[in-house]
Amino acid sequence: MIRETKKQDQNAFLWHVLLGVACTFLAFLLRLAVDDELLGRRPYITFYLSVIVSARFGGAWSGMIATIFGGMIGLHFFSGGPSGLTDPLAKFDYGVYVLISLIITLAYETLRREKAAARHTAEELQLSQSRLQTLLDNSPTGIYLKDADGKYLLLNREYARTLGQPPDKVVGKTDAELLPPDLAERLRRNDLAVLMTGAPINIEKTMVVNGENRYFISTKFPLLDSKGWPVAVGSMSIDITDRKRLEEQLLHSQKMESIGRLAGGIAHDFNNLLTAIIGYAELGEMRVGDEHPVSGDLRQIRSAGERAAILTAQLLAFARKHVQEVQEVNLNTLASHMQTMLKPLVGELITIDTQLAPDLWNVKGDPNQLEQVLMNLMVNARDAIHGNGNVKITTQNVVVERPFKAVDGDVERGEYALLSVSDDGEGIPANRLDNIFEPFYTTKAEGKGTGLGLATVYGIVLQHNGQLVVESEVGSGTTFKVYLPRSAEKS
Repeated sequence: MIRETKKQDQNAFLWHVLLGVACTFLAFLLRLAVDDELLGRRPYITFYLSVIVSARFGGAWSGMIATIFGGMIGLHFFSGGPSGLTDPLAKFDYGVYVLISLIITLAYETLRREKAAARHTAEELQLSQSRLQTLLDNSPTGIYLKDADGKYLLLNREYARTLGQPPDKVVGKTDAELLPPDLAERLRRNDLAVLMTGAPINIEKTMVVNGENRYFISTKFPLLDSKGWPVAVGSMSIDITDRKRLEEQLLHSQKMESIGRLAGGIAHDFNNLLTAIIGYAELGEMRVGDEHPVSGDLRQIRSAGERAAILTAQLLAFARKHVQEVQEVNLNTLASHMQTMLKPLVGELITIDTQLAPDLWNVKGDPNQLEQVLMNLMVNARDAIHGNGNVKITTQNVVVERPFKAVDGDVERGEYALLSVSDDGEGIPANRLDNIFEPFYTTKAEGKGTGLGLATVYGIVLQHNGQLVVESEVGSGTTFKVYLPRSAEKS
């Protein structure tokens, strides 16, 4: 490396010498071509040109060499030789030439150094800006700077993504030109608060990104001038959408688990009491006989106890405490066997459309419980339809490559047999979707339903290590999708 540097320095010096000599030689030829009478007492006039050219393109070294050689040639050929310096006018001409040549050389060298320094500063600034922009663009945090008027001065790729526009289309614009009026006004108020107080603030905001609501936590801070006055606003925003959804899922799971634990405990104890009530009612019927006046009352007690036992069984299913008889189950077979039962269940005004996938994968589960799932979903679809309507039962094989949100957590990667029940009923409002699987929660009219149908579905599906997804739109109907893991015994 040192040898290469020395070689480069030697080559540069040689270039300076050659440039100075060449320019001086050309100036000498020009001087010979010009009539002496025309130049009068200006013997060095052409050599000024060689100094200018040499200093302009070669710097101080070339300018100095041109000065020395030009002075020597001019003195020898045009001022009577070295002895000519005895002439006061020749001395004066020579001194003026040397002085002006040195001034020209120093002036060009100073200018060259200033340009080099400016070019170096510009390159360093550009490199620094490039490094800063690279750092900003690779940050997962949305970052921007705005001036006091709210115009964007700088932003990184992540924040530009939230705005849905490339950075170069955002710089120079305000939020009012890029965002909905209410959001733009709210952000502007926050910016003004930072500029007026000179203190940072933390805010939480919601923005629509690619048609989806995203949640952000932003820290806004002032940029101060040399006098300490706020002149711009900076911001760093973190997308907390995934964290917020996980928190919501966790809270929902904890709530459902608490409800399930409470319901399961009550149902278990209540079931023990019902066993005794039904048992004693049956014994009483056997002892008194059908002709006894109280036999009818005993039958009513037993019937009420059996209906209560069905409710407790549903609560136990929701709490996932129901005893399972696990075996290989094919949802196509299950749905086909239930066809004759489902039609009377939904009534004559509702048609059932069944689309069963061929070669559907088997699942591991309790067939009686899975029949209960389909039955409850069909009852729910029936109650959502007023008058004529259609219910569609669909099965298919599904391979999930990217997890997506379900009622309780996510549908994870894997292979699933999917059972879906869709209706074209009234639909479920979005603000009620989070509650429909809670025990005794119902949107039906008073006296219709117990509020345990979907709770039972929820408990059974989760007990089978499955997941539920609900899609609903008011006025367009509802689809319940049941994802059950494919059996390890490949079907």
